[in-house]
Amino acid sequence: MAIVNFVSCRKSQTVGGLNGVINYCCQKSKTEYEGRSLISGVNCVPQFALQEFMNTKRLHKNTGDRMYYHMIQSFHPSENLTPELAHEIALKLTEEISGHEIVVATHTDRLHIHSHFIINSVSCETGKKYHSDPQSIQALWDASDRLCLEYGFSVIQKKNGKEHKMNDREYRAYERGNSWKMSLEIAIDDCMTLARSREHFMRLMEYRGYEVTWTDTRKNIT
Repeated sequence: MAIVNFVSCRKSQTVGGLNGVINYCCQKSKTEYEGRSLISGVNCVPQFALQEFMNTKRLHKNTGDRMYYHMIQSFHPSENLTPELAHEIALKLTEEISGHEIVVATHTDRLHIHSHFIINSVSCETGKKYHSDPQSIQALWDASDRLCLEYGFSVIQKKNGKEHKMNDREYRAYERGNSWKMSLEIAIDDCMTLARSREHFMRLMEYRGYEVTWTDTRKNIT
């Protein structure tokens, strides 16, 4: 199964912030697998992505506000896939964001293989800005699920088309492998997929080490 998230990066929407996130995602120590670099450019050359992103913005006189989007497709550690295959799937996922320059970098330094997508906010074809809204996010989730099924992997149930955003602090925790929010989300999705009833779901969660309260008198599950 794969989870698609947008990293919240409102405070880094500058040329320097764009350069920083490209450099971070393209670190050699994170993106090499068996001597091959898992960095690709869609409509751009990764080594010159900053210049190409900015040239597109200047060409279309659209240099203000949001500079880029940072998206991540992350596979569950239990999935048996190679970093090369994760990179291949990531490149196919970019077809949902056509007409934009995108740097795709697959990281291999964690138990969970994951791909970063740095997306130019301005289209190199139309000059219009990309907008991340519930419809576009749902389309990306659906496309990711289709690709997972196509390659023989499982899928998870999404939350009513609502975007799950990680802020910078949460993502750094996720990178270290100790994000309780992401661990809880994965556990819930796994158990919901397997559960045959409310009681079965609660029992599966308890097996994972979680205490669950879900009664008819409570509005929400805790």
